[in-house]
Amino acid sequence: MVNTYLHNLNDSFRNFLEYELQTKGQAFRNVSGLLYNMGDGGLSGKVTYSSPFGQWIYNTGIANANVPSGVFSGSTFVPRGQDGLILDFERGRVIFDSGVNGSFTAVYAAKDFNFYLTSAPDAKLLFENKNTFRPKFTIPFTGADPKAVYGPMIYIKRDYAKNEPFALGGEDNQCSYFRAIILSDSEWMVDAAGSIFMDAARKNFPLLPLPPLNRYGDIRTGQSYNYLDDVNANFDPTKLVHIASVDYYRFDAKTETSLNPSFYAGFVEFQCELPRFPRI
Repeated sequence: MVNTYLHNLNDSFRNFLEYELQTKGQAFRNVSGLLYNMGDGGLSGKVTYSSPFGQWIYNTGIANANVPSGVFSGSTFVPRGQDGLILDFERGRVIFDSGVNGSFTAVYAAKDFNFYLTSAPDAKLLFENKNTFRPKFTIPFTGADPKAVYGPMIYIKRDYAKNEPFALGGEDNQCSYFRAIILSDSEWMVDAAGSIFMDAARKNFPLLPLPPLNRYGDIRTGQSYNYLDDVNANFDPTKLVHIASVDYYRFDAKTETSLNPSFYAGFVEFQCELPRFPRI
Protein backbone atom coordinates (compact mmCIF):
# COMPACT_ATOMS: atom_id res chain seq x y z
CA MET A 1 0.00 0.00 0.00
CA VAL A 2 1.37 3.41 -0.98
CA ASN A 3 1.37 6.48 1.23
CA THR A 4 -1.93 8.38 0.97
CA TYR A 5 -2.82 11.98 1.73
CA LEU A 6 -3.81 11.20 5.33
CA HIS A 7 -0.56 9.31 5.98
CA ASN A 8 1.48 12.29 4.77
CA LEU A 9 -0.75 14.69 6.71
CA ASN A 10 -0.26 12.82 10.00
CA ASP A 11 3.53 12.76 9.69
CA SER A 12 3.76 16.35 8.42
CA PHE A 13 1.59 17.69 11.25
CA ARG A 14 3.62 15.91 13.90
CA ASN A 15 6.85 17.19 12.34
CA PHE A 16 5.50 20.74 12.34
CA LEU A 17 4.33 20.60 15.98
CA GLU A 18 7.67 19.22 17.13
CA TYR A 19 9.52 21.99 15.32
CA GLU A 20 7.26 24.67 16.83
CA LEU A 21 7.67 23.34 20.36
CA GLN A 22 11.41 22.73 20.16
CA THR A 23 12.25 26.10 18.58
CA LYS A 24 9.83 28.42 20.36
CA GLY A 25 9.89 26.55 23.67
CA GLN A 26 13.49 25.26 23.56
CA ALA A 27 11.88 22.02 24.69
CA PHE A 28 14.94 19.84 25.19
CA ARG A 29 17.94 19.37 27.39
CA ASN A 30 21.42 18.32 26.32
CA VAL A 31 22.66 15.16 28.01
CA SER A 32 25.94 13.28 28.04
CA GLY A 33 25.85 9.86 29.59
CA LEU A 34 26.06 6.11 29.60
CA LEU A 35 23.94 3.87 27.40
CA TYR A 36 22.62 0.63 28.89
CA ASN A 37 22.49 -2.79 27.27
CA MET A 38 18.78 -3.53 26.80
CA GLY A 39 17.23 -6.45 24.97
CA ASP A 40 14.62 -6.13 22.22
CA GLY A 41 13.13 -9.42 21.05
CA GLY A 42 11.73 -7.73 17.96
CA LEU A 43 15.23 -7.05 16.54
CA SER A 44 16.73 -10.37 15.51
CA GLY A 45 20.49 -10.31 15.09
CA LYS A 46 20.86 -6.94 16.81
CA VAL A 47 21.96 -5.63 20.18
CA THR A 48 20.63 -2.40 21.67
CA TYR A 49 21.97 0.17 24.11
CA SER A 50 19.40 2.59 25.52
CA SER A 51 19.47 5.98 27.19
CA PRO A 52 17.26 6.71 30.21
CA PHE A 53 14.99 8.89 28.02
CA GLY A 54 12.31 8.01 25.53
CA GLN A 55 13.23 10.14 22.49
CA TRP A 56 16.11 12.23 21.13
CA ILE A 57 15.96 15.30 18.90
CA TYR A 58 16.96 14.41 15.33
CA ASN A 59 16.48 17.81 13.65
CA THR A 60 19.82 19.61 13.22
CA GLY A 61 17.87 22.83 12.67
CA ILE A 62 17.06 23.10 16.39
CA ALA A 63 19.49 25.71 17.70
CA ASN A 64 21.86 24.52 20.47
CA ALA A 65 20.49 20.95 20.45
CA ASN A 66 23.14 18.21 20.37
CA VAL A 67 22.06 15.83 17.58
CA PRO A 68 24.32 12.74 17.63
CA SER A 69 25.92 11.18 14.56
CA GLY A 70 27.45 8.33 16.53
CA VAL A 71 28.48 7.20 20.02
CA PHE A 72 31.67 6.87 22.05
CA SER A 73 33.41 3.70 23.16
CA GLY A 74 35.68 5.13 25.81
CA SER A 75 37.32 8.09 24.04
CA THR A 76 36.90 6.54 20.56
CA PHE A 77 34.12 7.90 18.40
CA VAL A 78 32.00 5.26 16.65
CA PRO A 79 30.12 6.82 13.68
CA ARG A 80 26.76 5.72 12.27
CA GLY A 81 27.24 2.60 10.14
CA GLN A 82 30.31 1.23 11.92
CA ASP A 83 29.54 -2.23 13.33
CA GLY A 84 26.04 -1.71 11.89
CA LEU A 85 25.41 1.26 14.21
CA ILE A 86 21.88 2.70 13.87
CA LEU A 87 20.72 5.70 15.90
CA ASP A 88 17.15 5.13 17.05
CA PHE A 89 16.00 8.69 17.81
CA GLU A 90 12.40 7.53 18.27
CA ARG A 91 13.28 5.34 21.27
CA GLY A 92 16.40 7.06 22.56
CA ARG A 93 18.82 4.23 21.88
CA VAL A 94 21.43 2.82 19.50
CA ILE A 95 21.38 -0.49 17.63
CA PHE A 96 24.45 -2.54 16.74
CA ASP A 97 24.97 -5.78 14.87
CA SER A 98 24.92 -8.82 17.17
CA GLY A 99 28.21 -9.59 18.87
CA VAL A 100 29.06 -5.97 19.60
CA ASN A 101 29.55 -5.31 23.29
CA GLY A 102 31.27 -2.78 25.46
CA SER A 103 30.68 0.43 27.36
CA PHE A 104 29.11 3.16 25.23
CA THR A 105 28.24 6.78 25.95
CA ALA A 106 26.39 9.35 23.85
CA VAL A 107 25.93 13.10 23.66
CA TYR A 108 22.35 13.94 22.66
CA ALA A 109 19.40 16.28 23.19
CA ALA A 110 16.57 14.60 25.10
CA LYS A 111 13.12 15.98 24.29
CA ASP A 112 11.19 17.73 27.05
CA PHE A 113 8.07 16.19 25.47
CA ASN A 114 8.08 12.86 23.69
CA PHE A 115 5.69 12.73 20.72
CA TYR A 116 3.47 9.76 19.83
CA LEU A 117 0.99 9.39 16.98
CA THR A 118 -1.94 7.32 18.20
CA SER A 119 -5.50 6.28 17.45
CA ALA A 120 -6.16 4.89 20.94
CA PRO A 121 -9.22 6.11 22.90
CA ASP A 122 -8.66 9.01 25.28
CA ALA A 123 -9.75 6.90 28.26
CA LYS A 124 -7.02 4.36 27.57
CA LEU A 125 -4.35 7.03 27.23
CA LEU A 126 -5.41 8.81 30.41
CA PHE A 127 -6.58 6.03 32.70
CA GLU A 128 -5.21 2.69 31.50
CA ASN A 129 -1.72 3.46 30.21
CA LYS A 130 0.99 3.32 32.83
CA ASN A 131 2.55 6.64 31.91
CA THR A 132 6.10 6.84 33.23
CA PHE A 133 7.65 10.26 33.84
CA ARG A 134 11.39 10.69 33.89
CA PRO A 135 12.93 12.10 37.10
CA LYS A 136 13.27 15.87 37.16
CA PHE A 137 16.62 16.13 38.91
CA THR A 138 18.38 12.77 38.52
CA ILE A 139 19.19 10.43 35.67
CA PRO A 140 18.14 6.81 36.37
CA PHE A 141 20.80 4.12 36.08
CA THR A 142 18.95 2.11 33.48
CA GLY A 143 17.85 2.34 29.89
CA ALA A 144 14.33 3.07 28.70
CA ASP A 145 12.11 0.13 27.79
CA PRO A 146 11.71 0.30 23.96
CA LYS A 147 8.08 -0.82 24.20
CA ALA A 148 7.08 1.78 26.80
CA VAL A 149 6.06 5.42 26.39
CA TYR A 150 7.72 8.05 28.52
CA GLY A 151 6.56 11.41 29.73
CA PRO A 152 6.21 14.22 29.61
CA MET A 153 4.50 13.22 26.38
CA ILE A 154 2.18 14.53 23.71
CA TYR A 155 -0.21 12.16 22.00
CA ILE A 156 -1.39 13.32 18.56
CA LYS A 157 -4.68 11.95 17.28
CA ARG A 158 -6.65 12.64 14.12
CA ASP A 159 -10.25 12.44 15.27
CA TYR A 160 -12.14 13.19 12.08
CA ALA A 161 -11.60 14.09 8.42
CA LYS A 162 -13.89 15.03 5.56
CA ASN A 163 -13.88 16.49 2.03
CA GLU A 164 -16.24 19.41 1.47
CA PRO A 165 -17.12 20.92 -1.95
CA PHE A 166 -14.98 24.03 -2.37
CA ALA A 167 -14.90 25.25 -5.97
CA LEU A 168 -16.05 24.41 -9.47
CA GLY A 169 -13.91 21.87 -11.30
CA GLY A 170 -13.87 19.23 -8.57
CA GLU A 171 -11.87 21.07 -5.91
CA ASP A 172 -12.66 20.04 -2.32
CA ASN A 173 -11.60 21.51 0.98
CA GLN A 174 -10.10 18.66 2.95
CA CYS A 175 -10.80 19.28 6.64
CA SER A 176 -8.99 17.26 9.31
CA TYR A 177 -9.49 17.60 13.04
CA PHE A 178 -6.54 16.76 15.26
CA ARG A 179 -6.22 16.58 19.01
CA ALA A 180 -2.99 16.86 20.99
CA ILE A 181 -3.17 15.39 24.49
CA ILE A 182 -0.44 16.90 26.66
CA LEU A 183 0.57 14.92 29.75
CA SER A 184 3.16 16.10 32.25
CA ASP A 185 3.94 15.96 35.94
CA SER A 186 4.27 19.76 35.80
CA GLU A 187 1.30 22.09 35.35
CA TRP A 188 3.73 24.77 34.11
CA MET A 189 4.95 22.45 31.34
CA VAL A 190 1.39 21.64 30.18
CA ASP A 191 0.51 25.33 29.88
CA ALA A 192 3.81 26.07 28.13
CA ALA A 193 3.07 23.53 25.39
CA GLY A 194 -0.57 24.61 25.20
CA SER A 195 0.41 28.25 24.76
CA ILE A 196 2.84 27.50 21.92
CA PHE A 197 0.27 25.35 20.14
CA MET A 198 -2.41 28.05 20.50
CA ASP A 199 -0.10 30.47 18.69
CA ALA A 200 -0.05 28.10 15.69
CA ALA A 201 -3.60 29.20 14.79
CA ARG A 202 -3.80 30.57 11.22
CA LYS A 203 -0.31 29.33 10.38
CA ASN A 204 0.44 27.03 7.45
CA PHE A 205 2.60 23.92 7.41
CA PRO A 206 3.85 22.02 4.34
CA LEU A 207 2.66 18.59 3.33
CA LEU A 208 5.88 16.57 3.11
CA PRO A 209 6.13 13.37 1.03
CA LEU A 210 7.97 11.19 3.58
CA PRO A 211 8.50 11.09 7.35
CA PRO A 212 12.05 11.97 8.42
CA LEU A 213 12.72 8.66 10.24
CA ASN A 214 12.80 5.09 8.97
CA ARG A 215 11.42 1.97 10.66
CA TYR A 216 14.45 1.81 12.95
CA GLY A 217 13.93 5.40 14.13
CA ASP A 218 17.04 6.66 12.32
CA ILE A 219 17.33 9.32 9.62
CA ARG A 220 15.66 8.05 6.45
CA THR A 221 18.23 9.41 4.00
CA GLY A 222 21.70 10.88 4.38
CA GLN A 223 23.59 11.45 7.60
CA SER A 224 21.46 14.23 9.06
CA TYR A 225 18.01 15.80 8.87
CA ASN A 226 17.03 19.47 8.89
CA TYR A 227 13.32 20.29 8.90
CA LEU A 228 13.65 23.62 7.10
CA ASP A 229 15.84 22.03 4.41
CA ASP A 230 13.15 19.37 3.94
CA VAL A 231 10.49 22.10 3.66
CA ASN A 232 12.50 24.08 1.11
CA ALA A 233 13.31 21.00 -0.98
CA ASN A 234 9.65 19.94 -1.15
CA PHE A 235 7.94 23.33 -1.12
CA ASP A 236 4.72 23.43 -3.12
CA PRO A 237 2.31 26.36 -2.56
CA THR A 238 -0.62 24.07 -3.43
CA LYS A 239 0.30 21.77 -0.51
CA LEU A 240 0.32 24.21 2.39
CA VAL A 241 -2.05 23.00 5.07
CA HIS A 242 -3.81 25.85 6.89
CA ILE A 243 -4.48 25.62 10.63
CA ALA A 244 -7.89 27.32 10.67
CA SER A 245 -8.43 27.24 14.44
CA VAL A 246 -6.84 26.05 17.69
CA ASP A 247 -8.58 25.56 21.05
CA TYR A 248 -6.76 24.74 24.28
CA TYR A 249 -8.46 23.57 27.44
CA ARG A 250 -7.73 21.87 30.75
CA PHE A 251 -9.67 19.63 33.06
CA ASP A 252 -11.17 21.37 36.06
CA ALA A 253 -9.17 20.92 39.27
CA LYS A 254 -11.50 18.27 40.71
CA THR A 255 -11.42 16.09 37.60
CA GLU A 256 -7.66 16.51 37.23
CA THR A 257 -7.11 15.44 40.83
CA SER A 258 -9.27 12.32 40.45
CA LEU A 259 -7.57 11.48 37.16
CA ASN A 260 -4.15 10.93 38.69
CA PRO A 261 -2.47 13.11 41.31
CA SER A 262 0.92 12.55 39.69
CA PHE A 263 0.27 14.29 36.39
CA TYR A 264 -1.61 17.09 34.64
CA ALA A 265 -3.41 16.97 31.29
CA GLY A 266 -4.14 19.53 28.61
CA PHE A 267 -6.04 19.17 25.33
CA VAL A 268 -5.48 21.09 22.12
CA GLU A 269 -7.96 20.86 19.23
CA PHE A 270 -6.76 21.77 15.73
CA GLN A 271 -8.79 22.25 12.55
CA CYS A 272 -6.56 21.81 9.50
CA GLU A 273 -7.65 22.58 5.92
CA LEU A 274 -6.21 22.06 2.46
CA PRO A 275 -8.06 22.73 -0.83
CA ARG A 276 -7.21 19.88 -3.21
CA PHE A 277 -8.47 17.88 -6.18
CA PRO A 278 -9.00 14.38 -4.75
CA ARG A 279 -10.52 12.92 -7.92
CA ILE A 280 -7.66 13.84 -10.24
